[in-house]
Amino acid sequence: MVDFSLHKQVLDSIPDGVTIQDRDFNIIYQNAAMTQAFGDRIGLKCYFAYEERDQVCEGCGVLKVFETGESIVVHRTAITANGVMSHLENSCFPLFDDKGSIVAGGEVCRDVTGRVFLAEEVKERSIELGKLNDQLNQKTRELEKAYLDLKTAHIRMLQQEKMASIGQLAAGVAHEINNPLAFIISNLSTLGKYSKKVRAFLQAQEETIRSSPAAASNTANDLLAQVKKQRQASGIDMILDDIEQIVNESLDGGDRMKQIVQNLRSFARLDEEKFKLANLNQGLESTLQIVWNELKDKATLNKTFGDLPEILCNPAQLNHVFMNLLINAAQAIEDQGQIDIRTYRQEDSVAVEIADTGCGIPEDKLNRIFEPFFTTKEVGKGTGLGLSIAYDIIEKHDGKITVQSQLDQGSRFKVTLPIRGGSQ
Repeated sequence: MVDFSLHKQVLDSIPDGVTIQDRDFNIIYQNAAMTQAFGDRIGLKCYFAYEERDQVCEGCGVLKVFETGESIVVHRTAITANGVMSHLENSCFPLFDDKGSIVAGGEVCRDVTGRVFLAEEVKERSIELGKLNDQLNQKTRELEKAYLDLKTAHIRMLQQEKMASIGQLAAGVAHEINNPLAFIISNLSTLGKYSKKVRAFLQAQEETIRSSPAAASNTANDLLAQVKKQRQASGIDMILDDIEQIVNESLDGGDRMKQIVQNLRSFARLDEEKFKLANLNQGLESTLQIVWNELKDKATLNKTFGDLPEILCNPAQLNHVFMNLLINAAQAIEDQGQIDIRTYRQEDSVAVEIADTGCGIPEDKLNRIFEPFFTTKEVGKGTGLGLSIAYDIIEKHDGKITVQSQLDQGSRFKVTLPIRGGSQ
């Protein structure tokens, strides 16, 4: 018989139940926690005490300890003293004598009923949560679609407001530039006339001195020589030549600025919501002036403009479409390439084609390029709204915009608009 008196106080302080069984599965010791839970079972078979069986079961941890000589953890169920079914986590271990033989098996029984019930409840709740999660995912997808639609509509509205603001700003800037520009051109023209009069006066003065009655006298010759010397010393002839060249160059620059202002006013009109008769060739010319800085270093520009009738349209919005297509064409070209613009009449419509020799669009993305927020550009280089807005503008005009593209070969966009309200 094993003497456990020295360890009783320690074992009784453990909140888990502790039993020790001999090799015949008789309980030879149990601590206070075990007695409280199952009553005094000393001298009884362990399998009687736990599950009212008439023999040891295969899942018995102590049995496996006797067979293997190693510790093991098993899970079992047992009826407590008050008749309640409990789930136990039993840590079983061998006890050896001085010769190393197993003389008994120890078992620490921890009540994990709450944990088991909690696990079952968690499992049930997980199933319920899974169903709720599926419903939530469905609602989330619906909300995401609604949010995307709302965001798209909001951004398009902002874009329209932005276009209107740009139109007002451009018109104001053009007006402010136009007035001083007119003064500059007028003053340069006057300065050019004055310089010609000064040159004519100097030439007449020299001719008068040379042809005067006293020209043969030494005094007249000395005076003429002195005038020529002073004229050469002061660089009057060079100054007059420079003035003429400066005036001509300035007038040329002024005319170019005047043309840019006119194109700017034509590109961004104030009547954003109004349809009027307009010629697409003129709209393309004004748009090209605005975006020329984006194109000139990237591509050679070829224009083939046909004889187009005026059509009823919103010129500013169509200019916005052309600007987007031209900038996209330039951005698609990595080093140097070519951009072709062609306009022509096609039965009862007019067509504008803008083609580039850029990187092209992958075939699997061609059918998505007009979708909102879809872009083939790198992150941070495109919003995915330019072509979507262009598509909406053309659709609003009852027209069509299509694209043909091959990877590494370039792209060709075609805008077709009906002829309405103009000369047929």
